[in-house]
Amino acid sequence: MAAVVAAAVVSGPAAGDPPVWRQINPNFTWGPERAVHDVEATGAGEAWLAGYQGALINSTPQTDTAGNPIPNSQIFTLNPKPVLQRWTGGTGWATQPTPGMTGEGEILSLDSGGPSDVWACGRTFQWGSSSSWAAHFDGQSWTSRSVGLSTGCEEVQVLGSDTVFRQNVRLMKLAAGAQWATALTSPPGWPDTLRGRMKIRSLTDIYAYTTGSSDRITHWDGSTWTEIAPPPVASKLVVSDTDIWAFPGSGPVLRLTGGVWEATTASSVQTIHSYEHDGSVYYVTSLCYCPMEGPRGPTTYPLYRWNGSAWTFVINLGQNPTFKERDWNLPGGGFLSTDVTVLGLTAKTDVPLP
Repeated sequence: MAAVVAAAVVSGPAAGDPPVWRQINPNFTWGPERAVHDVEATGAGEAWLAGYQGALINSTPQTDTAGNPIPNSQIFTLNPKPVLQRWTGGTGWATQPTPGMTGEGEILSLDSGGPSDVWACGRTFQWGSSSSWAAHFDGQSWTSRSVGLSTGCEEVQVLGSDTVFRQNVRLMKLAAGAQWATALTSPPGWPDTLRGRMKIRSLTDIYAYTTGSSDRITHWDGSTWTEIAPPPVASKLVVSDTDIWAFPGSGPVLRLTGGVWEATTASSVQTIHSYEHDGSVYYVTSLCYCPMEGPRGPTTYPLYRWNGSAWTFVINLGQNPTFKERDWNLPGGGFLSTDVTVLGLTAKTDVPLP
């Protein structure tokens, strides 16, 4: 069945009112496994969607040395087919060509500098191995581009006149004039087996970090890597445009302020998932009506967003959602969007969202 996109309609409610949600169904034609990896809005009424379909998965994602799931590391028994689709304000998504990826592969990331400057990247599969893939949309058509990475491209980000492509904690840069260069090598002492994530604020303001028992945060200022003291307890780390966060799973949500980890919640919070998108930080917790006696009520999963001074409620994700690093799988299906600001997400079947 088709996955669902929930987008907010901005006409109707007054300014400042909560967004009105409606469904926009991605155009999946292959099963049984399919996913939305990323969505990029290039303006009001226009967005791009990337992912895969037509795959079989025989295991859960692989884990790093700390036992944490590695994003997009599923072991496919039947390799996926790439998904690249465009929405222009109507009721559905239009499938787009993927030059240079005519067979098996998946598209993992999208970013843009505007409607005529859209990038996509991911990986292709051939003869039992994978290789990186990227393409650029100039407002009229897509063109395949080589990015100088080996087994895949996990993220693309447009930074003014530069475009960077990430594999683990290594960056390649396409600078103005279409010249390729290594933007950044891995931090000192960072083994290839240790999977990491990066927050790229600019080419002179980059954080590389892991999560779990091997918590490590290091910062690049354009010339030097500097280590940052990790949180006092093993946590899921999230770096936003302005802050560094630690979600211990059970305990207060912590923020690094002036070199000190400080609590931002008055009490312990069970964080099921945490996420940063376009500068905003979100977390999901669980709520259950569980009396000492009598029937137990359903567990629900509210989503909260940091508004700059406090955590505010966004939406209830319903019962039994599952979460991956790049996607938020809702029960039955869908990903969330407010106007042109995407929160994340995906799923496999077609049901109404809460």
